[in-house]
Amino acid sequence: MLALGYDICHLFSGHQIVYALHMDSAHCHLHFVVNSVSFEDGKKHFSGFHDLFPVRDFLQHKAKYSYYTL
Repeated sequence: MLALGYDICHLFSGHQIVYALHMDSAHCHLHFVVNSVSFEDGKKHFSGFHDLFPVRDFLQHKAKYSYYTL
C-alpha cells in the first residue's frame, strides 16, 4: 500500500507531498497533502476537482491489474 502512495506522488511532480498510511481501522487507507504551488516554478497547479481526474484514472488502472479495490 505504501508503494501505491509513492506511485501516486509521481502524478504531482514538482509539488511537495506528504502521505500517511493508516492501518488502525477496518481498512487500510492513505491520506495525502499536496502543496498546490510548485516548488519548481511557483505556479499554482490545482484549480478544481477536475485536476484530480488523473489520480482517479491511475487508481482505476491499478485496481484493474492488481488486487486493490476501490
